[in-house]
Amino acid sequence: MLGRAFLLGGLLGTASCASYRGEVATPAPVVAPTPALRPLSAASPIPSPTSTPTAPAAKASGVGILSADSKPDARRDFERARSLADQGLEALALSSYQDFLRRWPTDSLADDVRLGIAELYFRGRDFAAAAREYATTLSYSGSGADRKVEAALGLGESELRRGRNEEARIQLEGIRRRYRGTEWARRAEILLGEIP
Repeated sequence: MLGRAFLLGGLLGTASCASYRGEVATPAPVVAPTPALRPLSAASPIPSPTSTPTAPAAKASGVGILSADSKPDARRDFERARSLADQGLEALALSSYQDFLRRWPTDSLADDVRLGIAELYFRGRDFAAAAREYATTLSYSGSGADRKVEAALGLGESELRRGRNEEARIQLEGIRRRYRGTEWARRAEILLGEIP
């Protein structure tokens, strides 16, 4: 996520994997429940900088490091979805990511998939859906420090793009305070500068 530009273009299509194969199908609904949005605060589940999260990922697709404890079939499905996203095939990638969550909801790559879904919505300028998916990633207790910070940044940026400046400010100021001197804090500062 940290490697992407702050505004990405392109709209999601309505095709699905089935329609890509020539079949008729409707896009699958988002699987994850929608949690209430909450500000990033000292009580937030995002670990402190002393928990030594790894360096921010710089993948164009918005998702980072692959987990070694993922099942081979799950890893293959994830790589396929990420490849579709990298190729700009957003509708197919979204369908593949959603299929992944149906098949592998507890896999170690599930957080990367949730971030991938949020990123696709963001690229398609559906900032409300992106915010919902970023908030979902924040709500999962298994999310690692990197994923939580990436999700909090994405949530703040999505809220900013939706015109919900106060919600964006709360998320982004929390990141700036907790992660001083990091790339995450720098990105939060840049986004805070865009708030009127």
